[in-house]
Amino acid sequence: MNRKKMIIAIIGLVLFGVAAFWITNDGSREVIEHDYTFTGEDKNWKATFHIKGQEVFYVKDNVVQYESNYDTTFKLIYKGDLSDLSELNELQYGYVTPLSHFKATKHFDTPSKRKVFVENGSGSGNIIRPEERIFVTVQWDAQIEKFTLTSAKDSTDSD
Repeated sequence: MNRKKMIIAIIGLVLFGVAAFWITNDGSREVIEHDYTFTGEDKNWKATFHIKGQEVFYVKDNVVQYESNYDTTFKLIYKGDLSDLSELNELQYGYVTPLSHFKATKHFDTPSKRKVFVENGSGSGNIIRPEERIFVTVQWDAQIEKFTLTSAKDSTDSD
C-alpha cells in the first residue's frame, strides 16, 4: 500500500512540474545565432571585425521579450613591414557601426613591436547585421586612411 501511494505521489509531482512549466513558459522561444566577419582594406591597412552572439525572443506574461549578447573582435593590420613603423609616435584608429563606435590611441616612446592591433568587446542589445557597413579610420602621425568593412559571409542561422 505504501508503495502505491509513493508511485501516485511521484506521478502527481511530475504532472505538477509539467503543468507549472507550461504555465510559466508557453514554449514560444526563438533563438537567432549570429557569427560573421566584416573585412576591408586600403593602401596601408586592413581590418576585420568579427561578431558572434545570439538574440532570444520569448513571451512572458503575454508580452514579447528580447535578450541578446555578443562578443566582438576588431583586428587592424599594417600591410607593410614592421620596420616602416619604427618612427611612429602615435597611432589612432577606430570604427563606426550603425549601432556603436570605438576609438583608440596608441603612443610609442620606442619603435612599435607589432603591426597587428586587436580590440575585443562584448555587449547586449541590438546586433549589427551582415548587410550593414563598418567605417574604419586610421591615422598614424600625419597620414590618414579611411575604408569600409563589409560582411564576408552571412552565416546567420536560426534554431
